Amino acid sequence: MGSEALRFNEKTMRVLQRSAVFSGFALENIDKVIIEAGAYELTFQEGEFIRRQGEKLDFYPIVITGIVQAEMPRDSGPMIVERFMPGESFAEAIPKGVGICPVNIVASQDVRLVAIPAANVRSEESPLFERLSKNIAGEMSKKVGRLTAKLSMLSETRIRPRLMKYVKTLPSRKDGSYILPETRRDMAAEMGVHEKALLRELRLLQEEGIIALDGRRLEVLRDDEICW
Repeated sequence: MGSEALRFNEKTMRVLQRSAVFSGFALENIDKVIIEAGAYELTFQEGEFIRRQGEKLDFYPIVITGIVQAEMPRDSGPMIVERFMPGESFAEAIPKGVGICPVNIVASQDVRLVAIPAANVRSEESPLFERLSKNIAGEMSKKVGRLTAKLSMLSETRIRPRLMKYVKTLPSRKDGSYILPETRRDMAAEMGVHEKALLRELRLLQEEGIIALDGRRLEVLRDDEICW
């Protein structure tokens, strides 16, 4: 892990501008908040722990480059709970935004983060910091439902109902179809099942006419409890 003064390069500012954490902020106000909050940059190598389960997270992170994963440790290997892409914050993986990590937070690629000290955000009373606090709270509130759905999915013991609930957590297109992860291995890891078992179940669902698969696109053809 490395820590350094924040570089205000064009790429970093583009990512911060499109982040929901800074929604409604003019570019010059993002600069102002970052400086006044004492934000700093952290770098992590692929596979490095950002925070381990049980450790404290005392800053609001925004991913600048790379991908961050929240993983639930298991005897058979880690289970991916959520992935966070550039522009996203993973503070919602922590109860009440900042506290003790219930999961491992891991860099699944080389990662650069902007870290905004939570204590500095809470201590400031300016309109800009009030907006920042609202944005952070709003983002966490929106994602609570998705995280709750994932935990509900992981509680299923049978693969078919787990798969049904998993699909409902995925990004959807205007036509109602869903976008699967890049590989079936990633999908199996997110579901907490063996890749072979997942491939077998997907094949059965296609043969039964319940789903249609085209690359990463999945369409549910029969969405009733009897099918699943």
